[in-house]
Amino acid sequence: MEKSRYKLEIYYAGTKDSLEKIDDSNNVLMNDPLRVLKIRNLPTPFKALPENSFMVASVFEDLKGRWNKEAIAQLVHHELGPLCDGIEGPIWSDITVMVAGEADGGCAAASHLLDCAVLTNDSDLLLYDLGRHGSVIFLDSVEMKKQNTQVPTAAEIRAMSLCPSLLSSRLGISDIKRFAYELKKNPRESLAVLLQRSKHPASIVNANPAYRHFLKEYQLDAEKQDIMLLEQEQPQTLDNRVSEIFWQFKAFDGSSEHMPRMYLPIINEDPSRKCAWEDGRSYRTIGYSLLNASRQANARFSSVDEYTRKGARIVPSRIALLDEHQVELELIAFSMRVDTIKRVHLGNTTSVQFWRSFALAEIYGQAINKAKNPRPAQLKQFIREGYLEEELDWPSVHLSARVQAIFYSLRILKQLLGVIKIDQTVMNVAASTLAGLPPLHLLMMSRREMAQRYTSCSTDYEDFFHQILDSSSESEDPQQTQIFNQLQGNAEKAIEHRLGDGTGSRSSNIYDILMEY
Repeated sequence: MEKSRYKLEIYYAGTKDSLEKIDDSNNVLMNDPLRVLKIRNLPTPFKALPENSFMVASVFEDLKGRWNKEAIAQLVHHELGPLCDGIEGPIWSDITVMVAGEADGGCAAASHLLDCAVLTNDSDLLLYDLGRHGSVIFLDSVEMKKQNTQVPTAAEIRAMSLCPSLLSSRLGISDIKRFAYELKKNPRESLAVLLQRSKHPASIVNANPAYRHFLKEYQLDAEKQDIMLLEQEQPQTLDNRVSEIFWQFKAFDGSSEHMPRMYLPIINEDPSRKCAWEDGRSYRTIGYSLLNASRQANARFSSVDEYTRKGARIVPSRIALLDEHQVELELIAFSMRVDTIKRVHLGNTTSVQFWRSFALAEIYGQAINKAKNPRPAQLKQFIREGYLEEELDWPSVHLSARVQAIFYSLRILKQLLGVIKIDQTVMNVAASTLAGLPPLHLLMMSRREMAQRYTSCSTDYEDFFHQILDSSSESEDPQQTQIFNQLQGNAEKAIEHRLGDGTGSRSSNIYDILMEY
């Protein structure tokens, strides 16, 4: 996380005054396999770019449910079609597995059991026990040498495979982990010196506490080596981050030394401003609390530690978990807020536009200082083009990050609702609402794709949405203010009537006005 945070900080420092102009051309990306599967170094300008925050979750979701023959045919050359002949449904769904804990251990166990190769760019896989014939193939070594457009299956693809046992033999050492340990201690030493140190008697090296500690990271417990058991124990509908928190709740209890930890990805935001993950925290809290409520009362936790960026550091924030009654009230309040947006969108909760509007209402409807809200014209520009101004700037990037944080927080809640066996009406209603949340490749689409989709959005709706923002944040008309306050009071009374006193539920100016519209 710190590496990703620092990379974002460096990129921001070099572009905070002016971001590079985005190419808005509609040129179709080249999908020529010979160009895609080609060994080449990453161009220097791209090395400084921040990482994709949701890459792993998106790839897992797409492999499980998106990539069928028809979806592939829409994006790649037609000659690749025969490769999918005879396959119904998502092609890689049955062989895509989410395991508990670190994926490295699951991959190593599979390699050891099946004598297969692990396709990765993580050299740490070489330090696990992959078995006699298990190996590692680095992604950046994969290259297509020959292509046959008439017979796609005749294409020749080559890659470099490294087998730890064979590598150790050729280096003249007993175990590649010995070499890795010496390299970690002395990264500037020559290869000859490192190899010489790696040949020290095993009895001396194994007695070294530091070496034994180093080995622990790459040792698999006996039960973790059963990859079939790993698959059965872990729900296959959860993202990697959600899977980690689910596994922690299952493996430990409230008497554990540490609270469960959620490591939220470094989101592409303005690092000089408050972390975008502040938005959507209430929905993540509901999800954690539901997971906690599904446990026996004596095994529950009091909080979850969320690790996010705070200033120039990665630090934990302790999130107090809610009891069942508080969760129910929060879910009812959420359903009411969704209902108000439904009235504008005619109930279309499956569209990206719906949830994008919901996120913007969450951000600006609950702002303490309305004077700092974007002008209606700026927000209209953002909705249609992805910019608050005429060109991309860091305030626009940060707003996109806040929207994405709300999207992913709702996704966490949706996924946890799907694996928790608590049959209550309010939870079923929330789960039904969130069932319409689009997949990540749509929620996290590029600015250009977003602009193309919003060209079909109702102009009347957009004008109405901006009119609401204008009246709630900029109006100085006393009569308008009186009407606005009356609407807010009516909404609070409605919530109080529906939920009872002392709910602490939030109401927002935008939602109040929409409710009365």
